[in-house]
Amino acid sequence: MRILGISAFQRRAAAALVVDGKAGAGPWSLHQEGVIGGEAGVHRSVGSISMDQSGNLALAYTRTGGSAPYFPSLYYRGRLATQPLGDIPHGEYTLVDGATSKTNNERWGDYAGMSVDAVDDCTFWFTSEYGGSGSTRVAAFKFDACGCALVPAPPGAA
Repeated sequence: MRILGISAFQRRAAAALVVDGKAGAGPWSLHQEGVIGGEAGVHRSVGSISMDQSGNLALAYTRTGGSAPYFPSLYYRGRLATQPLGDIPHGEYTLVDGATSKTNNERWGDYAGMSVDAVDDCTFWFTSEYGGSGSTRVAAFKFDACGCALVPAPPGAA
């Protein structure tokens, strides 16, 4: 499984793309895609996406808008491996809220990155720019379900 990335969608939502394929085992193909957000006055961009050892997906990004509380802030969402593809249903959680807006130039978000900790293969590490001063935050989070054996479906369940 390889995470392709996310991109801005009409300046209000983020689109996530995940591709699947293995070297020598055929061509890469789209595994899942989805869009989050889209509400008026809220913008999501400059994001990064990753997957832990259990197949849980995390997407972190800058969220902003025209007025408080939508100063450039960092948020994340997630999807457990057991949940349907194409959706990221685990809320929208704040990593850090910005307190000011950037008004002196239009350059923003030259970087954002997320990776999974090589030691536990469960902790997501994300870094990006936030707030009007262009401060940087490094944040870590993980799903409780990471590393747990998946509970099998009861007999006869789809």
